[in-house]
Amino acid sequence: MDPYEKHADLLDMLPDLVEEIGKRFPYVAFSLADERTVQVWTTGRRSGVGSPMPDTGIVLRIWDGAGFAEFGSNRLSAVEVRRWARAHARGAVIRGRENPPPAREKIVRDFAAERNLDAPGVEKVSFDLAAIHSRLSGMDKCIVSAKVSCELIRVFKAFFDSDRSLTQDLGFCGASFAAYASDGRRSSYATGGNKICGGYDRLDSLASDQSLAKTVKYAKDMLGAGKVHPGLQAIVTSPEVSATVAHEAFGHGVELDMFAKGCARAGEFIGKQVASPLVDMYDSPGVPESAGFSFFDDEGELSRPTRIIEAGTLKSCLSDAWSAWRLRAVRTPNGRRESFRRKVYSRMTNTYFGHGGDSPDAIMKKADSGVLLCGGGVGMEDPLGWGMQIDVRLGYEFRNGTLTGRVFAPVGLTGFVPDLLKSISAVGLDLEMRGAGKCGKTFRKDWIPVGMGGPTLLMEGRLA
Repeated sequence: MDPYEKHADLLDMLPDLVEEIGKRFPYVAFSLADERTVQVWTTGRRSGVGSPMPDTGIVLRIWDGAGFAEFGSNRLSAVEVRRWARAHARGAVIRGRENPPPAREKIVRDFAAERNLDAPGVEKVSFDLAAIHSRLSGMDKCIVSAKVSCELIRVFKAFFDSDRSLTQDLGFCGASFAAYASDGRRSSYATGGNKICGGYDRLDSLASDQSLAKTVKYAKDMLGAGKVHPGLQAIVTSPEVSATVAHEAFGHGVELDMFAKGCARAGEFIGKQVASPLVDMYDSPGVPESAGFSFFDDEGELSRPTRIIEAGTLKSCLSDAWSAWRLRAVRTPNGRRESFRRKVYSRMTNTYFGHGGDSPDAIMKKADSGVLLCGGGVGMEDPLGWGMQIDVRLGYEFRNGTLTGRVFAPVGLTGFVPDLLKSISAVGLDLEMRGAGKCGKTFRKDWIPVGMGGPTLLMEGRLA
């Protein structure tokens, strides 16, 4: 059912309820979210379908003179919401005399990334996945098994306060695949895939022959992989690894609520050089088709890019309304919540390095010798110490700008973030974005979808 029709009575009623409760409190807002997911997978021999419980609810937010008081509910009839909101408004008390964040431009708008977001039937998805699985399995005789999955997500959100009446209707399509290889003595596996903002018609591009072949190559190359020589050396990062570096180097460490809590060392570096002059870095929820795409955040702030690093200098951080108010900082569209059960935090959307002007081949020749890191990876950061560690799937040795045939797996990349980024001496023109799945805040909670990206980079890093 179309979400606008489904929630029509509620959408008509909420602006009036904002005005009613706003007569008592200096700021009142409602945010509504309706998220539904379908997951389908196949291994060729077995298949499955999953439909997690819909994550649907509403949040009432009141400024009580000292901060935001919030109340959540998953009972969404207009009658129940009106009764529930009035009861919480009656029970709320004024705790201080602080003014709320300043008023914004008045905007009334309905956004939709695409109009055709209805998911096809499970039989259709299963049939298409079986064809993708057959292509993947038949690409090389070393592939002994494979798994292919598709995830379709429909996200409808609405936001109302005295300045904004906004809705957005978004679809996300994700494809993931795993290839398992064996040469009779050893075995290995590699994974691939991506998630983008769009409908089911994007599945073919996500599971292209090129994407599948790359996954097969990585699985096959890992069969003969050895251990990398540890220590500081020249490295070239492929776009998928550069994306992970962007996410881990300037992720939670530049979320402004971490500054307010004294948990991020980046707060000491605003206006200072933290990277090579060749480096620009951004966070933007408006990157087309990206996994972290939105037209506005969960506080009604319209999407726009934030330049985190400009020519190597740390310029800006990522804020939500509370942290921007608390630290008297610029507000950015990064107020995001996991669901109506959780509070808003300053969060990344799509974090990425800007592109440069060098081709990947030219960068390899500039490096002369070192290790090319490929295959993506997973990582973690220490915002307070500003250290970073990434486990990369594959490394390829090169000398005189040419691959030698030696392969390393897995490869660990570690370092102090400013040292690593200041060592960047070449930036490619091949910027790529990819979905990073879901990213948690501190203590592995508050999971939200994010994207990340970057071009080929040449730097000096410590490998292990």
